[in-house]
Amino acid sequence: WPVHSSMRSGSGATLVAAVVLAATPLHAQDADTEGQIWSRLSIRHELPSAASASVFGQLKDGIDYGYTQWDFGLQLTRAARRFRRPHVINVDPDQEHVFVFGTGYEYLETTQSGDTKYQSRLHLEGTLRTRPSKTFRLADRNRFEFRWIDAVYSTRYRNRLTAQFDLTAGKQRLSPYASAEFFYTWGTTDRWNEARYSGGVTWQAGKSLALSLYYLRQDCWTCQPVHVNALGVDLSYFTGRSSR
Repeated sequence: WPVHSSMRSGSGATLVAAVVLAATPLHAQDADTEGQIWSRLSIRHELPSAASASVFGQLKDGIDYGYTQWDFGLQLTRAARRFRRPHVINVDPDQEHVFVFGTGYEYLETTQSGDTKYQSRLHLEGTLRTRPSKTFRLADRNRFEFRWIDAVYSTRYRNRLTAQFDLTAGKQRLSPYASAEFFYTWGTTDRWNEARYSGGVTWQAGKSLALSLYYLRQDCWTCQPVHVNALGVDLSYFTGRSSR
């Protein structure tokens, strides 16, 4: 049940341009700051009873230094309590629910300066969403990760807060957003050791595609480099009941 919000015809291009400009410069400013390009592709199939299964692949590539990370995974989710207030319908079925619970597995290969590390990761997560208005929504995701990095075990907690607007321009659906995520690791650092801040826009194409462009700042005080400025693109394809 779409609800239109007033936007000038050039607003979509302006939002995308703002994301790109915000990421300038991506090139390293000092030895502790580097630029990266993040690209992600996911395919998701909606199952009966508000459940879904998805697979994804992601590449993180360093711009000024030898860094590459491949990330492949799968996830199962179960959503509950659909939003009833009239609003711009999202192609992602999870965005249409107050509660979402998920579990999944990831395999990562990270190569930096010729050294490769291998990681297996299991996770459990829960997300709470609310809609203060028909065009504005908030989300709070809490995730626990159980990680084996080169056979060394650690547990990590991640808390991500997201604010997002759902807007329309003619038949186009755009969702600018901002998020902040904080990490606590047990077993290796036993501290809050990482934070990520991101801003971008998601464009929904038809009933089955969503494309996100974003800028992300990562500060990790136990990593090298310590600071990362990243430009990202995320393409999601939805099948099953959600592609109605």
